[in-house]
Amino acid sequence: MPKVIDPTTLFSSASNSVLLQISQDVIDARLLADKELADRGLNEQGHYVGADEAAKQFDLEERITGQVVSNLLGFFKDNPALCKRLRDGDFDDLIAEYDQASTELASRIFVR
Repeated sequence: MPKVIDPTTLFSSASNSVLLQISQDVIDARLLADKELADRGLNEQGHYVGADEAAKQFDLEERITGQVVSNLLGFFKDNPALCKRLRDGDFDDLIAEYDQASTELASRIFVR
């Protein structure tokens, strides 16, 4: 028998930080839900169409690409010193720092 989930308690185990980010539109909860449905192969009507077709129907590639670009622009806007270093050609140190910060950047993919 499938487990019944009360939607009013869906976020009861989420941290305050996550809830605030969703509330402030920092985390795109709809994009995350759409991606999860597509990963399960379900379309917007809940019909199984396969993961690839569901991703197309949700237009995930374009939405995720747009989210990544938006996050990168925000990342550079919030880091003017980084922009200056890029203009100055400080690539070796930046590559080392990128390796260290790549986890943080990857976690921003679904964050507005």
